[in-house]
Amino acid sequence: MCDQLGRAGEKLYEELAHATFSYTLNSHVLHRDAIGIALLWERQQRPEEERLALELAHASRLVSDVLSFSAARLQAITTDDSDAKAAMLRWWKEAQQFLRTTQAAQASFHSVAYGDTARPVH
Repeated sequence: MCDQLGRAGEKLYEELAHATFSYTLNSHVLHRDAIGIALLWERQQRPEEERLALELAHASRLVSDVLSFSAARLQAITTDDSDAKAAMLRWWKEAQQFLRTTQAAQASFHSVAYGDTARPVH
């Protein structure tokens, strides 16, 4: 759904297209199926520094997803009210400033796991 809304020109929804991948992985872990158990087992096999960096990056991703989905909901319900839409856009700009601080956790994980500090963070 987010992918289709993004193709319709709504950039915010386009940026949420990754959500199906995150949902799928989290669903496997939540339901404790074979893939979910393998994901958890693999994480525990990593060196501690890498595992901690991964957990911090994952937590920052969860926060990012919550804020992004909140913004999508707000955008959907404020389409007919210009004052509410302006307030939502101000909130989203502040949320994006906060989200930029979480990029350090993602960069740290890539550095620890892959030794690739030049990799761009999305």
